[in-house]
Amino acid sequence: MAVISPADPHLALHAALDATARAWLDEATEKIAKHPSAIRRLFPAARRRCGHTRLNDHWTRDEAARAAPLTALPLHGRALAEEVTGLHRHGDPAEQRAVLKHVFCEIPPDRVTGLGARAHPDVIHAELQARTQGRGLTVRIFDPHIHMNSRSTDDYEAMYADGARAAVELVFWMGRPRTSSESFYDYFDALLGWEPYRATQFGIQHFCTSALDSMTPEEDEALARRLQLAVEHGLPALVHTPHRDKATGTRRTLDVVRESGIAPDLVVLDHLNELTVGMVLDSGCWAGFSMYPRTKMSEDRMVEILKDHGTQRVLVNSAADRGRSDPLKTRRTADAMLAAGFDEAAVERVMWSNPVAFYGQSGRLEVDPALDEPKPDDQSSFEGNSIRRGGV
Repeated sequence: MAVISPADPHLALHAALDATARAWLDEATEKIAKHPSAIRRLFPAARRRCGHTRLNDHWTRDEAARAAPLTALPLHGRALAEEVTGLHRHGDPAEQRAVLKHVFCEIPPDRVTGLGARAHPDVIHAELQARTQGRGLTVRIFDPHIHMNSRSTDDYEAMYADGARAAVELVFWMGRPRTSSESFYDYFDALLGWEPYRATQFGIQHFCTSALDSMTPEEDEALARRLQLAVEHGLPALVHTPHRDKATGTRRTLDVVRESGIAPDLVVLDHLNELTVGMVLDSGCWAGFSMYPRTKMSEDRMVEILKDHGTQRVLVNSAADRGRSDPLKTRRTADAMLAAGFDEAAVERVMWSNPVAFYGQSGRLEVDPALDEPKPDDQSSFEGNSIRRGGV
């Protein structure tokens, strides 16, 4: 394979960037060196943070800015090949071009500090071919449970790059009890106004709902009243299962659902696991699973549940919030399904069709097909505010 080696762009890039962009790039590189998975979030953000004008005859700014994160990855061999391949597969055309330029053309195999010293471009190329040949899969993701009010604009960019086109925001706690019920007014207004505006700037359609746990007598009573409101208005209901003593709490929650008289197919019980999925699906309710980095559910466990119980009436979400969580876990689960032998129709059902079917029962869900491609408008605003910073 021919390898060309134009001048290293790092010095030229640092000279061209302003102090803010340089600081972001240095910080991003440091994060990736410590936590390799951070590249999945930071790699897409390079274009917005560093610009995309031409740096020299060989490089644009975003291409050069993406060289540093690639070089910083503390991975070797197959692990490096898989990570870089994932960046290409999930990337937009500019990101894919940056990967191809750096890995297959611009980085010499014998460069000690580069990717070529740890995983020869031929290895990465073979991995890329093996994972993409004949597939051509574009996964559409509808995250049915997430807390974007607590996430950054970088997360929106990374989610879009991973296939997210719609998300449902659940109301969320502040990290402490509220001191006044009046604070809910501003919070709800933000979820119904600012957050949908912010999401659409990145090509993602945003919806909102609320959920409730059931375990204590007070929570049981509140849940029963909420379910009654759902019955009166013909709306679907999402119910959290308790984080502690999950099997007992789930059985009690199902009792409250049955006592309410709501049709079970209008209810999804979330945060399920291997111990609770069977009883929930047997009840006629929908089953929700939250994919967390260390708790609740993992991609591999989710695949085994889908093998055992099928893909009908199943929702997979990231439940990403301000704690240890990852808004890209839905895409990771889709990839795990494909690797385990599920076909594209099954992945589409779990990641898109099922959330649309469940929330569509409200009669208020309108997924805009025009958002298949992001159309951010730097001149648009919401009540005088925008996502721009610096007035440019």
